[in-house]
Amino acid sequence: MLKYIKNIFKTNIKHNIGEELTEKQTTKGGYFLLFLMFFAIISTSQWTINIIQDIPDKPQDLPFCIERMINTFENKNYWNYYSNNLECSNYKLISSKPKYDFTSEYDKLINDYKNITELKQELNDLERKKENIENNISNTNKNYDTSLTEDIANEDNKIYDKGSIQYKLQELYHDLEKNKNLINDKENQITNLIDKNSVVISKLRGKIERVEKEYDKAYLVYRIYIAILSFIFSIIIFLIVYKLYSKLKKENSPYSIIFSVASFAYGFILLQVILLFLWDIIPHRIFEYIVDFLTAFKPIIYLLQFIWPVFIIGIFGFIVYKIQKRLYSKENIIKRFVADKKCPNCGNHVDIKKPYCALCSYEIQIACPHCKKYTVQGMPFCSNCGNSLTDKK
Repeated sequence: MLKYIKNIFKTNIKHNIGEELTEKQTTKGGYFLLFLMFFAIISTSQWTINIIQDIPDKPQDLPFCIERMINTFENKNYWNYYSNNLECSNYKLISSKPKYDFTSEYDKLINDYKNITELKQELNDLERKKENIENNISNTNKNYDTSLTEDIANEDNKIYDKGSIQYKLQELYHDLEKNKNLINDKENQITNLIDKNSVVISKLRGKIERVEKEYDKAYLVYRIYIAILSFIFSIIIFLIVYKLYSKLKKENSPYSIIFSVASFAYGFILLQVILLFLWDIIPHRIFEYIVDFLTAFKPIIYLLQFIWPVFIIGIFGFIVYKIQKRLYSKENIIKRFVADKKCPNCGNHVDIKKPYCALCSYEIQIACPHCKKYTVQGMPFCSNCGNSLTDKK
């Protein structure tokens, strides 16, 4: 295992015949370490940006419990709200940025809400009691009918006493009437509480809308402040690293590969900061309108299916085209033929020190217009004096 690791970090670099080693090459271990460095830069930069977000004071979020309270009174869904915890203990009701204070409204609504829920519970108990009384009246009426049948039949051993049943029915009807009055009273109390708070809810809704606008403005300023700080951090680091890379590249230094990877990583962070800034300042409604339009206009979605192949082939094809253009440039082709000691015209094995190919008479070497010595034809510079072969003396 140790032997394998040592082999990774050996300085032997495989390259094709005739291919010159450049400052962008390193060992397998070097590439692995550069790979780790890239992700270390990305990770630490994200951590730094997260720290930057804590520097400015973030606007206080609006207490969500107030919105739920409003929806509860508007929808009259008190039981569901009670089960979802109506307390605002986890939210701040007072804030200076944006400026708001919902304490008085919340205290009033929460007290009225608790009263309504208690009245609702009492009303449910009364409804159940009413149902029981009505069942008892129904059963007692049946017993009364049986007692009348016994009287008509002149039964000697009567099971039911008509007088006591009549007295019991009077008490039950009295209890039922009393229960109905209590139910009406509870319903009126609930209605009065709801009606009384309808004006409060309406005013509170308007206050919430004003505070939301102030919050949106404060949050936008907060995001712009973060974007500026993040941009300053990323642009400074990027420019320093890129300047070092440019300097080392001009010197053809073997260490330029380090700063090329670092420049790419910090360039990626800089691009992320810029895109997030644009996302914050551009109204999101524009994107919503675009998506809605594309969704509603179905022919566009169909036509887009023809654009995807063009887009994909165009992007990846352009990258491959640039690679192939560089790989199959005239200079690179001749360089490979010369390295393999072959004629660039017919591919026959030749002695590159000879000026002509013995098979096709292709002129392999030409006289340099500057030093008059023979050099390989098709190369941009003379191998003897280093002057350009395209410039005439």
